Amino acid sequence: MPTSKKRREKKKRRDREPAAPAPAAEPSGGGGFLSRMRGGIRNVAGSGPKKPESLISKIVTWALVALVAYFVARRFGLIR
Repeated sequence: MPTSKKRREKKKRRDREPAAPAPAAEPSGGGGFLSRMRGGIRNVAGSGPKKPESLISKIVTWALVALVAYFVARRFGLIR
């Protein structure tokens, strides 16, 4: 789409003017988005307080590991 002469001149002027340095934004300590995201990552990584894993959770985890191992062994021909 063609641009008008005024817009082209405006753009040229803006490119020539030296850019003023932006003021440094200091964290306000309000616990913004990044802080909450960091807390969520910590929870996933397990750096928080530990709860003992339940028996059902252990059984389900080991069943899934065994199932994956079975399918991988079948895929590579270790099991017929």
